[in-house]
Amino acid sequence: MPFENKLKQILQQGKVVFGVTVQISSETLVEIIGYAGFDFVFIDTEHGQIDLQSAGRLIRVADSVGMTPLVRVMKNDAAEILKALDLGAKGIIVPHISTKEDAQLAVRACKYGPGGRGSCPLVRANRYGLDDWPQYQDAANRNTMFIALIENVAAVENIDEILTVDGIDAVFIGAFDMSVDAGCKGNVQSPKIQRCIQTIIDACNKKSIPVMHTTTNGPDIKAWVDKGVRIIVQGSDSRIFGRACAEIIKSVEQFRK
Repeated sequence: MPFENKLKQILQQGKVVFGVTVQISSETLVEIIGYAGFDFVFIDTEHGQIDLQSAGRLIRVADSVGMTPLVRVMKNDAAEILKALDLGAKGIIVPHISTKEDAQLAVRACKYGPGGRGSCPLVRANRYGLDDWPQYQDAANRNTMFIALIENVAAVENIDEILTVDGIDAVFIGAFDMSVDAGCKGNVQSPKIQRCIQTIIDACNKKSIPVMHTTTNGPDIKAWVDKGVRIIVQGSDSRIFGRACAEIIKSVEQFRK
């Protein structure tokens, strides 16, 4: 069975894709998200309650329901990236990409080749050695996604240089972290942060590199898509569940008085 990435194939067709961030280590939640029809799941080992071993279980579930599993690693570390890819992640989101050198380091860690990703034919991604190793390496190099997380002002200033690195499949805008870094204390609507966001989108559009952004509001989604954002994260599992619970309680509040 060849190594394929359905998410990358859809993006190459110019379409918009939708996913959910998973921060709770629950196979059941991932399964529900997949059955609901989302294109990808973003497994968060940086801020979520998930280690790489747990991420492996969630990756299996995502595969079983036809969702593309992406993993955000804790840092730009070749060993962490290798582990997530060996477990079967189809894409890696690497935080704190601030310079061209950061991006180059991450790309090398995602790709087989001299000085790149460590090699073992017995990993899950290669079906424990049951697939042809040379064919798998070629397919993995073509299909594995590297998503650069841009989340500070320095990265915005360096965005044109960062995007000269071959192998960046998408750019994820970390607006909240960027607002904190800029001294805006989480205010992503600050004019300064909005200018940073637009700078990133414009630079990516020039290079035809898909932009990834988090938003949950319907009209807001249309505005972002019109700007060129094609990978939409519709919130996290905890926020979606928390808001649904709050709405239920609000609807029955009159009976609690």
